[in-house]
Amino acid sequence: MMRWRHRILALVTLLLCLPFRGDRFASPAHRAPREKAAVLRSSSRRSRRGPINAKVQLNNLVSKTLRRPLLAGDVVYETQEIESGFRATVRVHGLEEDGAPLEFSGVANLENAAELSAAQAAVTALPPPPDIAPRYPKPKDAAAWVAEELIDKLQVELDSTMADVLPTLAYLQEDMQAEASFSMREEDTCRVSIRKSAAQRQWLPKEVRSVLVSSRTHGSKLAAALRARLLGEDGGESYRCLELKMAGKSATKEAAIATKILQRFLPRELEISFSARFEQFEGYRARGLVLTIESRSHSEQADPEGDP
Repeated sequence: MMRWRHRILALVTLLLCLPFRGDRFASPAHRAPREKAAVLRSSSRRSRRGPINAKVQLNNLVSKTLRRPLLAGDVVYETQEIESGFRATVRVHGLEEDGAPLEFSGVANLENAAELSAAQAAVTALPPPPDIAPRYPKPKDAAAWVAEELIDKLQVELDSTMADVLPTLAYLQEDMQAEASFSMREEDTCRVSIRKSAAQRQWLPKEVRSVLVSSRTHGSKLAAALRARLLGEDGGESYRCLELKMAGKSATKEAAIATKILQRFLPRELEISFSARFEQFEGYRARGLVLTIESRSHSEQADPEGDP
């Protein structure tokens, strides 16, 4: 009996000493050759790619000039065999002169080389694509423009995207006391009117309701919840000021969408304005954003110094 125990223990000890060749438990000595081979394969793939050829350069040039992806038939190659090899002609149908497509030709010993020669001739002859300014400036640049315009003006209008409206307001200096509201014209997808506030209202803690906004929040559902908080619907308490706290671009976009929906479907006697600021939230490495929505009646709008 003791002899069998010693044999089993020796066999188990031998098995434990053998290295396991699975990806999870393999020792570095056994993993290193496979990792080294993978690195060599990836580097060889990169080396085989080489520089971008003339055909790709021509496609990129035409696409940037037309400001759209290439379609079938925008760039067409035709090749014919001649005594010295092949002659290739490339026609660029997206860039016409007097209704006729631009044509460029090239000659080489091989068919593919002739097409590359024609594409290189086109790249050399065509002008570089125009520098196109972005339709919407970045939030920090947009905030700098708004601040400069508000020096001499009482109000400015800014076209933006829903994701950039609130960061633009947050980049404005706090001493400007700027407030904003959305344009309700149907043709204006996201136009914001920004103005200096005549009087900054100091709200009591009991008048302010905080709302957390996450990346999973839906703009329309959030708008309905904000309306219920402002008007005291469903038997709940009403608040004059709402603070929406969020982190992340998707949450910021949904909060802006909800604010515009809320502004559109409020009672006629009420109006809202909103502002934004950056704030460091506990547990987040990046700064969060706080959106402040204030409601007031038309009489308060006309007399900001009066008691609300």
